[in-house]
Parts: sequence; C-alpha cells; structure tokens
Amino acid sequence: MLGHECVRMEKPRQFAEVLLGEDKGWTEGRVTELWSKGLNSSVSINGKIPVHMTYFTAVVNDDGKLSTFADVYGLDRKLAIALFGDAKGFPTQTPDPKETTTTSSSGSSAPLFGSIAR
Repeated sequence: MLGHECVRMEKPRQFAEVLLGEDKGWTEGRVTELWSKGLNSSVSINGKIPVHMTYFTAVVNDDGKLSTFADVYGLDRKLAIALFGDAKGFPTQTPDPKETTTTSSSGSSAPLFGSIAR
C-alpha cells in the first residue's frame, strides 16, 4: 500500500540467487558480483517461476512478542469467509492508511509496519 504496488521482502539478494539460479543457472557468486556493484540492472527471466506471496496482519518476533497490523487490503475478512463461512469480528471496511497503526500484545500502538522493520 505505501510502496505503490511494489513488493517488499526481507532477503532480496537471496531471492535473486534462487530466481536467477533456477532460470539462468547463475551461481551465488555471479549474483553477488552484480549485487555488489550497487547498480539497478535489469535481468530478464526466461521461464515462469511460481512465487507464493503472503500477507500477514499478525507476527510474533523471536522473543514471542505479538504485533498486529491493520488489514489495509481487506484480505483477513475474505479469508475468514472462505475458512469459517463468515467474517464475524473482522472490520467491514479497510482502514484509512493515514490513520493506520499497529497494536502490540502489550496494547501500545505504533505506525503501520513500524514494528516489523529490521
């Protein structure tokens, strides 16, 4: 939402290694060499490689602390209907991104995505 349709990922270089290794047979070293140059370089992918993307509105960190996030895309409600037959307890509207905050299990609030930054 805040990235204008871009995809954020935790380990982009490792993703590139897997993707380019599968599609082009590139070694980790070749990807690292290109990555280390720090330039934005396009590399065309020849084949279709299935990628499964996930969207979480709750995460637990390594210390066991739960953080929840507003469901800005309204997917929790759709998933609840698919799994349970109804979405009782889920908001009917997606939140306004300018007003969106997260709530941790301790009850404190923080800006959206703030507690998952690394």
